[in-house]
Amino acid sequence: MLVTRSCLCLCRLFFALWATTPSAQALEFASLNASGPLSDARATCTAMVLPAGTSFYDCARAYVFGHLNNVRESKGPAQLHILQVAARINLATAAPSPRLLEIGCGALALAKELVPLLPVDGYVCIEPNNWLNVASLQHNLVFLQHVLEKRALFLRRTDFDASELGRKFDLVFSHSILSHAGLPQLREWLRGAARVLAAGGAAVASLYHHDLSTGKYDVPDSAHEKWVYPGVTILSKASVATAAAEVGLKFEPELGPSLREWYASRTGERHDWAVFRWA
Repeated sequence: MLVTRSCLCLCRLFFALWATTPSAQALEFASLNASGPLSDARATCTAMVLPAGTSFYDCARAYVFGHLNNVRESKGPAQLHILQVAARINLATAAPSPRLLEIGCGALALAKELVPLLPVDGYVCIEPNNWLNVASLQHNLVFLQHVLEKRALFLRRTDFDASELGRKFDLVFSHSILSHAGLPQLREWLRGAARVLAAGGAAVASLYHHDLSTGKYDVPDSAHEKWVYPGVTILSKASVATAAAEVGLKFEPELGPSLREWYASRTGERHDWAVFRWA
């Protein structure tokens, strides 16, 4: 009976997520989103001379799931460390346990570390490409059990707003979202975070204040006003501080070059990190 009940729960979860996923028809590569690992897979496998007996779908599937596995292996623990340092919290011992909103959870690299540490109903994610969520859950049944037991919630939205839930979150976290967003998307992200951030809470996000090619700071904001991927966005500290103040948040600049280099040594990414708290 227990096995049957667990199977029913799994089926319901996968159907609920899969049915709302644009790529529900076995990864339809003809109509993929214009960015991310799916688009990269399409470009890579189209350009390759595939070995005999290897289909385009086989190539793309191997590329995508290889990407997911690499993401899970390296980034989750590093992001958990950044979050705890930035928010000045130890999630393993915090009492009461905090509730967290992750804006852009993708392949669930951080969620795999977080969900077991958080209380029931303590983890919510906003992710427009939630086929990534499905794929990660499908390939890690131990984590899936944690997701079911903790009633983790995954919202398929193209904005940054979780206020429809009527909940407040002690922590808001985003990795590799603002690093591809223009100033209008930064303001939208801050509005979304402010709507749900609890008193005394902290929002943490990766972004770029510096020019990646020169390493220089005090450079102008990127000119584009829309999402850019795989390109990146430079958002100056002054612009981020001004945008945060518009919604009543105080911007704490990046956590310092030593922490940035520590994260880069584990992930290959030299993000700056911003912390936002109520002013």
